[in-house]
Amino acid sequence: MQRDKISEHVEAVANRPCQMCGSTAWQVDDRFSYLSEDPVEMGRFAMRVIPVGCSTCGRVVLFSARFLEI
Repeated sequence: MQRDKISEHVEAVANRPCQMCGSTAWQVDDRFSYLSEDPVEMGRFAMRVIPVGCSTCGRVVLFSARFLEI
């Protein structure tokens, strides 16, 4: 379900060529990652993101899980 929602978003909104290599082959990772300025505060003040990587060059784009309501 989460992977479907992420894939749907990538296809509808973010399916543009990679800015590094021009490829349109993206690989969706359905695992969350967390961003935080302070590792000590990671549990309370982290932003949950979904990484989507270019299958050609490896560039990674992050999408907000909150925005996608996941």
